[in-house]
Amino acid sequence: MVKLYVPKENWIKKLLEYEAIKIVTDENGNEKWKALHSGKVLNKSDIEILSDYNAKVRGLFNYYCIADNAYVIGKFGRAMKYSMMKIFAFKYKTKVSKIKKKYVKNGDFTINYETKQGLRWRYPLTALITNS
Repeated sequence: MVKLYVPKENWIKKLLEYEAIKIVTDENGNEKWKALHSGKVLNKSDIEILSDYNAKVRGLFNYYCIADNAYVIGKFGRAMKYSMMKIFAFKYKTKVSKIKKKYVKNGDFTINYETKQGLRWRYPLTALITNS
């Protein structure tokens, strides 16, 4: 039987490539992840930032969805979600905890936006990373 697995190195490499985290080593040699905010997206609208992060998470999940351990993409997604919240906190000069209070509704990160018809909708962050 042949099994396909998502290599940890691959999704960590993607997090580093997207500048969502940086890995720091403490004095004991233990690695710790530090979520980053990327200045590349600060000029985008809130919905564009959310859509960009959704696309990156969905892209990696869709690539590995048939893997036996596809659930590890949830870890990738949670790191991306925290990075995104740090972007919002930096953009609005506040703390991540205040961003969570403002944007997280029933466990889902949502953005309100206007449509051409003038209606307001909530645009949820992809289901892979909503509950954390």
